Amino acid sequence: MKTILYPAPQQLFRAFMTPALAERGIVLPIGTRNPPKLPEYWIRHESNGGPRGEGGATWNVQMVSKYFDRDDDRGENTAVLIHQLMMDAAGVEVTLPGGSPFPWIVRTRHVSGPVNLTDEDRPELECYQSAVEWSLCPIP
Repeated sequence: MKTILYPAPQQLFRAFMTPALAERGIVLPIGTRNPPKLPEYWIRHESNGGPRGEGGATWNVQMVSKYFDRDDDRGENTAVLIHQLMMDAAGVEVTLPGGSPFPWIVRTRHVSGPVNLTDEDRPELECYQSAVEWSLCPIP
């Protein structure tokens, strides 16, 4: 039996997004939970695995980012940038921990966003959600 493995979506998201934002002067926490002490801005990321392509050639994963910011103008601008970076990820070489640069993301497809999900119970925070499907190639 041959088992086909793919990169871990949340690791891939952090490994892609951290340097892409840093190149634009934006350094912020990226994780699967909110930071213990809420900073000025951060990304909470989730992923939902989906179908595999023919013969396991790709795995379609929905990448969902929730961007939180205390500043509404910066929040909207950064949310748009995050969404566009997610859309432009195809073909970008990403270095996973302990690995070499590799273009893991074969295709991208817009799902939704960025949409403002700001909660009236937390008026001090802007929250923007984006969802993009990434087609990932298997680990060679």
